[in-house]
Amino acid sequence: SAPLTLIGKKQRRVPNFAFDEDKYPTLSYSPSLDGVFCNVCVAFSKNQNVLSTKPLTDWSNAKKVVDTHLGTKEHMRAVELSKNFLRVCKNDAPSIAEKISSAYKEKIERNRSALISIIKTIILCGKQNIALRGKTDDSSNFRELLKFRAETDEALNYHLQNSPPNAKYITINSFDFVICVFICHNTLKYLSPISDGLQNPECDLVRAADQAHALVTFLSSKREDVSFYDKVWHEATSLADANEITVDKPRTAARQIHRTNVHAETAKEYWRLNVFNEFVDHLKTQLQERLCDSRPRLKAQYLLSHKINLLTNDMWQDIKECYNFPRDSSDVVP
Repeated sequence: SAPLTLIGKKQRRVPNFAFDEDKYPTLSYSPSLDGVFCNVCVAFSKNQNVLSTKPLTDWSNAKKVVDTHLGTKEHMRAVELSKNFLRVCKNDAPSIAEKISSAYKEKIERNRSALISIIKTIILCGKQNIALRGKTDDSSNFRELLKFRAETDEALNYHLQNSPPNAKYITINSFDFVICVFICHNTLKYLSPISDGLQNPECDLVRAADQAHALVTFLSSKREDVSFYDKVWHEATSLADANEITVDKPRTAARQIHRTNVHAETAKEYWRLNVFNEFVDHLKTQLQERLCDSRPRLKAQYLLSHKINLLTNDMWQDIKECYNFPRDSSDVVP
């Protein structure tokens, strides 16, 4: 039991109400200090008073002090902050950082959607043997097709209307366009086998996840392979020289607004750090999240009628564990 303390003329100890978790869930007793704290105020209140930074040890009028404290605005604020904190910890609510960055994430998704539309337009021109250029750069086939697509593509239309001139990525007679095309070409080609396999009605999703894992390792090696980037750079600069396009890099301001650029002394190093490395990392992340991390769940494909004959007991155990099947479910393949 708690120790007795002489208060006035009586020996007193911490009252029983301090341990009533139903009526006073925020109170906590400290045996070492022989006092009571309000745990939410200790963590979230800025007040320097009893129950927040100092324990309540005067038991003669403890209940009145506690009841008064629980009715203060500062305590109610601390309770609300503690609830928000627990919701974030349980992933029931976004964190402050996530809320702050939500607009930034939306911008990234919008830009990504716009860039996909731009790339698809380039691919369409290539497949249909349509020249990207026109009589002038402003009236090129490429730009006119983009304008036509933007009529029904909100993300692309927003990108064309609101992005700064140096961040639209639609000027084909610029080196940023050329280098991005060759970076995409030399990296995306390695995704073709997985892409083709996933479009096959008879595809094996588990095998695709294994291929994705191998591809992530392969892309990691290419990211660090200087000779691989040298090849990409040589192809891009050769085309740029043949078309009298200046090989350069954007001006890096002290304060970045539209993008964060890693400082580099040369154009070659700039495009490697800010585009090549970033694009490869993006591909690796997407492969990891979409396929590699989903491999355990993908085994459920063997429950389909045309694949059930491939299901083994080990796979069945993995599926039950992954999907939290009832404990009394069969331990053998259904």
